[in-house]
Order: sequence, then structure tokens, then C-alpha cells
Amino acid sequence: MEKALNHTVVRPTGCAILAAAVMLLAGCGPNGRVRMERLDNGIPVVLKTMHGSGVATVMLLVAAGSAYETESNRGISRLIERCLFRSTSGRPDVQKTIDSYGGEFASYINQDFVSFGVTVERSHLLDMIRVAASVVDSSRVDETLVASVKTGLMRTLESEQEKPRVAALNLFLRNAFPEGPYRFFPLGNPKTVQSLHADDVVRYYRSRFVSGNIAFVVTGDFDRHTVMETFRQCLGSPLPPAEVEPAIAQPPEPTGPKQVRTTFPLPSKISLVAVGWKAPSVTDPDTYDVDVLVSCLGTGQGSRLNAQVRQSMDSVYSIWAEYLTPKRPGYLMILSLCHPRVAEKVKARILSEVEILKKDAVTPAELIRAKAALRSIMAYSNQSTLGAAYYLGHGTILGSLDFSINYDRYIDAITAEDVRTAAVKYLKGDQYTSVILLPGPQHGKVNPWKGGIPK
Repeated sequence: MEKALNHTVVRPTGCAILAAAVMLLAGCGPNGRVRMERLDNGIPVVLKTMHGSGVATVMLLVAAGSAYETESNRGISRLIERCLFRSTSGRPDVQKTIDSYGGEFASYINQDFVSFGVTVERSHLLDMIRVAASVVDSSRVDETLVASVKTGLMRTLESEQEKPRVAALNLFLRNAFPEGPYRFFPLGNPKTVQSLHADDVVRYYRSRFVSGNIAFVVTGDFDRHTVMETFRQCLGSPLPPAEVEPAIAQPPEPTGPKQVRTTFPLPSKISLVAVGWKAPSVTDPDTYDVDVLVSCLGTGQGSRLNAQVRQSMDSVYSIWAEYLTPKRPGYLMILSLCHPRVAEKVKARILSEVEILKKDAVTPAELIRAKAALRSIMAYSNQSTLGAAYYLGHGTILGSLDFSINYDRYIDAITAEDVRTAAVKYLKGDQYTSVILLPGPQHGKVNPWKGGIPK
């Protein structure tokens, strides 16, 4: 039976009364100005004008990622990502509506949130705001839609299971965060996804699409007052308040390294090495130090690990570092593709280089290069209205818009000693988790969808 995902109207809370305030957050001049306004129901709307672009993007972000899932519904956030922007009470085919305006649709999911963005020629922005608003309060989901979406998603999941990076990340997270919110990789578990039904999707939708969990971002060529008036007309009714999230106890600090070594269907001359540590959240001031640290270690061909490991060892094909600045304390990771015969040596060299960095600060040249790499990533993201919307939305939905706005300023202030201090604080020699995948049949005891350390 078809179900309309309509919200029940409730009385506005005290937060809604304060929502009329407008905050000028950063920037000057017509381009680069970022403002946040709040609707009467508490939903924040972040606005960045990019006059002369000729296009505009409206992005909806929802705190609905794998951090909010359980073992029984793992993958439901990704199912939601694919079910929404399909049909609403007034628009039976949302994608067809977007296409009729020449719009481009993009969605993305990670552990903390799901985002949906539509980019159109500027004259159609208000129409796309109305579409996005209808998804919030009147999306429609039925068993036919869910079954269709699951069919495509299952094919994707089967393909993803063959990727060594996905397997390594699944194993890493289940061992590094056995009880924490980041124990799941956001792609989803094939078995639980297959078991989900429309009722499950509706319940999850109603639990996440509530006041406090939703944010909008608009970037591009538009008139702020007209945009805000359109939002108020479309989303004037109060939304249900968010339920109080249960306190999540952080797992105790490990007393020794967690190490997984197993086989996986890989080409005979390929193995994957992953070594990771726990890292700060996006709201922690240390996040900027760690960003520069990760850039020094493994961003670009001039990074330390590329110079000291890939270029100095035989059969190391690539090496890089990742840190996703999450809402809660998360992780940073160093990964390498190499020949199986040097996999253990690569892991040892990674740990050795980390210890060297903790004793000797990075050089001025390394620091300049690392900061330039980070600024370039941000600059490239902000070249398009979609990239700028995602960058601002990331900070907004995670509770740190300041991160998105003042990132350059914070990065500029980082010193070589800050980087060394961050390495000492977070890259502890006895508190890492490592995964080594070697070519061979997949080992059942370390199925990447279940986790576990082989005995």
C-alpha cells in the first residue's frame, strides 16, 4: 500500500521563536558572502551568492547516515537516498520534473548525512526549491518503489563487494569501532538491505526528517529575499522535533594494536595495506592540525609517504592518506596498494615514518606544500555551485559552519610544531588498527560485512 510521508503538525518550540534572527557569517561583497537564516520551524538555510554564474544549486542535507543505523537496518540510509526525489504528493515523478527544467540532480551519502542537490539555470531555482521542500514533507514510498530501488542497489552492492578498498574499510571500522556509531561503512549490507520494506523506510524517514536534522543550502546567482520567501511559503509549518539522541559511549582506548591479515579476491600481484587511528571530530579545534598532518603524510605525489615509501621501495604502486572530518570523533587512515611480498614491509615503513614525524617536525617546504594542497581542494570545490553547496552543507549539518567558512584562516595558522603535536596525540604506536588484504579466496571469518579478527 502506498504511504504518504507527511509530517504531523506540532506546536513550535522555543527554538523556532529565535529562528527569525539573521546571521552574517563571513565574507564581503556580492560574491563570497555567506548568510544563514532560519525558517520559523527551525530549519537553517545557508545562502552563498555567486553572481555571474548564471546557475544556482539548492541542496537538502539530512542527518541520516550509517552512524544512525543498527545491525538490523544497516544500509537503510542508502535506500532512503535512492527512494527520495522520486515521488511526492503533488509530483508523481520528481526526476521528470527536474529534467523538464534542465536540472542536474546529484545525491551523496556518508556516515553522518545524506545530501541531495539540484542545479539549474538561475530562472528555475524557485521551482527547484519547491521540489526540494516537497521531498521534506510529502515524499511517497510504496513497496513497488522500494522493490525497484533495491534491485538496482543490490547490483551495486554486489559490485562494491569486489572492491578491496571497500572490504578493507569495512574490516577496519568494525575492529576500530566495535560498538561506536562509525562501525558501519555507509554503503550498506546486502543481507539487511534485501530484508527492508516500505514500512521500514517510512519509519526511518519520519525519525530523521525532523527539526534539527535538516538543513538547506542555496548557492549561485539568486536574490536572497525571493529565495527565503519561497522557502517560507513551502515550509512554513512546524516539523516534529528531533528525538533526543541517546548518549553514545566511546569505546575505551585500546591497549594494543588491532591487526587483521586475510585473503581477498585480488590480482596475484596486488595487495592492500591500511593503517588507521582514531581522530577528532569536525568541531574539535584539533581537526585543522590533523588535516594538515594528513596532507603532509599522504596528499599528492610530494607528500612524505610518497617520497619515503612509494619512491624508495620496490613494488609500491600507490600510497595515500584519508581523513573525513566527521561529526563525532572518527578516524584517519593511510592506505597503500603494493605487491603482496612487500605488504608487511609497507606497513612497517608507514609506522616508522609516523614515529619519525612525531620526533622531528615537518620542514617548512612540507608545511607549505601541505597547506597548498588543502587550499586547492577547497578552491576546486568552490568553483561550481554544487561543490560550494556541498562544502557549506557539510559544515552546517555537522554543527560547524565555521569550519566551512573560515577553513583557510585556521589552516594558515597551523605551524610545524602543531603538526608534530597532533601526530604525537593521535598517531599512537600502540593504538592503531591495520588491515592487510592478500590475494586469495575470501576468508569467511573476516567477511568485510561482518567484521572480526581472525584467530
